[in-house]
Amino acid sequence: MAKFYLIDHSLKKVGSHHYEYALHILSAAERAGYEPILGANRKFTKGKEISPAWRLNTDFRYSTYSEVSVVVNLARWLRRKEDAADAGAELPWWRRSWKQAHAGWGQFSELRRLLRAERRIRSFAKGTRRLLKQFPLAARDQVFLPTMNELDLIGAQRVWAADPTTRQADWHLQFHFNIEPDWEADPQLRAYHLGRIREIFARCRNRFPQHRLFFHTTTEGLAAQYNRLEAVPFRWLPYPVNPAFESAKASRRADAPLRVTCIGGVRVEKGIDVLPTLLRSVWQDTFLTGQAQLAIQAESEHKLPSEVRALWSAQATAGRSSSESPDPLKLIPFPLDSDGYQRLITDSDIGLLLYDRHQYQARCSGVLVELLSAGVPVLVPAGCWLADQIAEEIYRHREIVVAGMQRHGPEVRLDLRRLNGQAGTILQVARPASHLLYSLRWQAREQAQTYCRLQMRQRNSSGRPLETTVEILSPRPDAQTATMLVPLRAEAAQVEIEWRTALTDQPLEVLAAGAQFLATGPEAIAMPRGAVGLLFSDPAQTPDLLRDLVTHYRHYERTAAAFARRFFAEHSPAHVVAMLGSLSAGTTSRAA
Repeated sequence: MAKFYLIDHSLKKVGSHHYEYALHILSAAERAGYEPILGANRKFTKGKEISPAWRLNTDFRYSTYSEVSVVVNLARWLRRKEDAADAGAELPWWRRSWKQAHAGWGQFSELRRLLRAERRIRSFAKGTRRLLKQFPLAARDQVFLPTMNELDLIGAQRVWAADPTTRQADWHLQFHFNIEPDWEADPQLRAYHLGRIREIFARCRNRFPQHRLFFHTTTEGLAAQYNRLEAVPFRWLPYPVNPAFESAKASRRADAPLRVTCIGGVRVEKGIDVLPTLLRSVWQDTFLTGQAQLAIQAESEHKLPSEVRALWSAQATAGRSSSESPDPLKLIPFPLDSDGYQRLITDSDIGLLLYDRHQYQARCSGVLVELLSAGVPVLVPAGCWLADQIAEEIYRHREIVVAGMQRHGPEVRLDLRRLNGQAGTILQVARPASHLLYSLRWQAREQAQTYCRLQMRQRNSSGRPLETTVEILSPRPDAQTATMLVPLRAEAAQVEIEWRTALTDQPLEVLAAGAQFLATGPEAIAMPRGAVGLLFSDPAQTPDLLRDLVTHYRHYERTAAAFARRFFAEHSPAHVVAMLGSLSAGTTSRAA
């Protein structure tokens, strides 16, 4: 029987995404006829979900998440170097002396970092050698390392060089860290760090031509980033989810408040600092009225932002009785075991993911994949990988809505020659129009996913601004036209529209742009804004969008359930294991 090794040295505890990932991949591998072998961190304690038949090794000391890894911390390294370079040149002598001393310490720190990196490399190689000695490799074995950095890869290279039996197996190496910051960095520093990363990957191709090496990322955007290194080919591997999510969505009581969940612990990158702004607007009319309950997964209430902690304390002081409706705010322990985490996902009615779009521009979120697989509507940031998962569903919903509206006046085709890609245009409102549909098609850049930031400003007949709407649009497949549908204020006489590339200062190459004034009857004014979920382009938009999800919940629930059936098929563990196994046929080396 061929063996399936899953080596995750970041796997330390039950209840983490590392644990869920390993559990479901190895279960699928076992069903596919492999013998499962798990390599984990020395801190890992075997959970009750782990089959007694699985072989276990815990000889790994360090995790992938390391401050001395360039891949893990590329943006931080570039920014720190830039800050030092941008410091003012005109300084008093004592400041200059201090800076020179600090630069010397920085050089020492860099040497210290390299020594610490070498320690981690040796440790990873040592742990891998021990695992392979305990469970020797054989032909047709699959070795999967789902979370790696460049230090781990160097350690693996040392194992391959010293152990010829490693040529017998297929090695699957997965990376899920951004290596292209979305802000403008010093080109020389960026080239230096990317050059170092490129050299490490190229070494796989040049020094190990007899090894069967496959390189993966967790999103298509990340695969594009790594492929731009032109070192080895990278493929996108879908993020696997619990098979129970396919049909385990809990049926909810009609009189129960909607469960709005923030899952995954309290972290800045997960937008916990945005939550107070949202709650300030919706606490009274959405949560205190019993329409919805907010469930936050956190280590303790002390991890919550001060405003949210104050709401929690006030609720505890009020001492609501069991006969009353459920508390508007509920804390969920973090982490949970697999059963508890499954219930948290399936009991959710709305997933609130207030994530930092810069951190997740091309990065995968396991929570989002799980919620969408379970048929849970979501609120996520626009202009990043999270938005791309549901943007097409929202565009299609918009097309259905527009098809039922009445057109006023001809469609306006904008003269792109006069607009120069970043300029705007002013349109006179055609009454009795109630909405403006703006259509845009642009040229995607080869370097990265290209998002468009559209700004629509309504003015009255005197030119006074009435309302400004901003929306970040995701590109559509096959260069289809992206759209923005905006309700018009009753007193609006003019609409000014501007566009530019979102997140970067690079120009947007617009291929076609147009506008159409539309009208709808009073009964359709309060139509749902999207399907499956909604996207916020600015945190200030989240209160109204959450209200829309709550008000039209049945619509979002229905569309999310239909979407989940297609989405889960791509992210099932069985599909992922089959993808890995299918790569083994064909060539003697996949690093070439």
